[in-house]
Amino acid sequence: MKVSKKLIIFTLVLILAMSVFGLLIQAYYNAYYNSGGDCGTKSPAIPDPQEEEEGAKIAAKLWKQNISLGEYMEQVDPEFFYNLSEECKERYYSKPMNWPDIQQGY
Repeated sequence: MKVSKKLIIFTLVLILAMSVFGLLIQAYYNAYYNSGGDCGTKSPAIPDPQEEEEGAKIAAKLWKQNISLGEYMEQVDPEFFYNLSEECKERYYSKPMNWPDIQQGY
């Protein structure tokens, strides 16, 4: 059985087109469903020990105060909070800070 050159080229073009279509669908899906939903869940940069110490001191001063998660983050990690979108900041401001119960271990 002899396969024509046109059939081989057509098959390769079809495979290429389907691959590009699949990549475009994946890119659309990621852009549509992941836009604005991550709100700071990306991996942070390597922390600076001095900044962590300062953040810990501020967190200790804020302990058990009736503040929002946004107010807490704004004071404890201002660089991270500054880089968030306005939509993400609003989400954090609308959530109360849930302080862990140390006596129960969480």
